[in-house]
Amino acid sequence: MKFTQPPNAMKKKCPLYLLLMLSCFPVFSQSSGLIAISGKVVELVDGGQKGVPGVTVSVADQDYDITDKEGRFLLHLKSEKSEAIVALEGCPYPIVSPYGGKIFIPPSGELQIRVCGQENKKLRQQIDALEHKVEGLESQHKLSQRQLSKMHEALLDTILYYEAVIHSLSNTVEEYESSLQERQNRITALENKVNGLEQELFVALEKKYLRQKELYEAISGGLEEYTDQVKNLRDMLLPDRISFYFLNEGAREQLYTTINNYNEARSFILNNHEGHVEAAEHYWAGPGISKQLNETYQYLLEDVHNEVVYPIEFSVNENLKLFLSRQLGRSRATAEARKGAEAAMSQLSPRIEILEKKCADMIQQLNTSL
Repeated sequence: MKFTQPPNAMKKKCPLYLLLMLSCFPVFSQSSGLIAISGKVVELVDGGQKGVPGVTVSVADQDYDITDKEGRFLLHLKSEKSEAIVALEGCPYPIVSPYGGKIFIPPSGELQIRVCGQENKKLRQQIDALEHKVEGLESQHKLSQRQLSKMHEALLDTILYYEAVIHSLSNTVEEYESSLQERQNRITALENKVNGLEQELFVALEKKYLRQKELYEAISGGLEEYTDQVKNLRDMLLPDRISFYFLNEGAREQLYTTINNYNEARSFILNNHEGHVEAAEHYWAGPGISKQLNETYQYLLEDVHNEVVYPIEFSVNENLKLFLSRQLGRSRATAEARKGAEAAMSQLSPRIEILEKKCADMIQQLNTSL
């Protein structure tokens, strides 16, 4: 029988160096608020792995299950949660993968959780060194938890791959005494190579994820700044406010400041949108993200600015210039500016609403795929 919470008898959580393969199938309706997540707990042993039966897999205050003879289990987790911590009971080792036992909901593909006993000293040393490095990055707050988890997973995959190769060669050494020295040399060379490659990969992944985070902040910040400034400009150019700018110098200065702020936000998008679209294709693996970003930018630049904002801005600015240079009287200039604002304003607010939704969806997609 299963419960929505782990049993009270579970007192002490013991991490286990296991490989947890989680394949996720949302079998409940959206109204149920649950997602079914199946997986398998396996222990890393001598370059391979084996299922671990009788282990309690749980997520606090949600669900738990006991692995079968092959190490398989099934959990039902809340779909509104973006992440959860998986714990194991009834095993001698602590979880080391995913990093910190944290899974993201819904999982993207396979989610690996792995462990290793103290008797495998070489592998334990490498895993402990990896965790120390990732903990160092975490303490610097440079990367998101999702990025740290992906980085930890990629580096651990590399360590385990070469561990399997070394284990295979070690067995061959025992079988073929005549080539012992040659194969032992290959093992030593591979061990040295693993150490070097692992460090290179660590540096490369750190650089990649830092750049991805910089791009995310630039793209999301640019979109949010533009939507804020276009709403400020809309409020300043409401037809009922137009007459103030022909009567009061202070009101005109406020308008000019708002227009300058808007133009700076738009210029940032105009100058960087092509580079951001190319970067999104390179740094984000999610399908269609770069295309979606390009469509968002095109809507902002064409449908919002060129078709609506620019005509309003031009009409008000141009008539202010004519009035201040005494080429038009105040009444005529005010009427013309008001007419231009009224003509385009009916289109501006609904397009801003559409743009806000596009930008929010875009930022969410980028953040989810970090």
